[in-house]
Amino acid sequence: MSLDTARTSACATFQAALLACLLAVTLTAADPPILHYHIAGDEPGSWPRILSSIGLLAGAEGTNAVYVIPAGATTTPGVRYANSE
Repeated sequence: MSLDTARTSACATFQAALLACLLAVTLTAADPPILHYHIAGDEPGSWPRILSSIGLLAGAEGTNAVYVIPAGATTTPGVRYANSE
C-alpha cells in the first residue's frame, strides 16, 4: 500500500467517524415534542388522569394539542379547534 493510498483511506475513515459522531449528537440532543390537551366544559371527568398517564400536559398550547369535547359541553371561548370556522 502506498503512502497516498494509506492517507486517503485514513482520511475517509476519519470523515466517516466524524459524521457518525455528529449524527449521534444531533439525534440525542433533539428535544421530543411536548404535547398538550384541553378539555372543554366544566366537568373533565377522568380525562386529565387518562391523558396525563400517556405524557400529555394540561393546556391547549400550540398545534400539538388534543382537544376533548364531551357530549353536551360548550366549547371554551378563544380556543380555535381543528376544522372550526
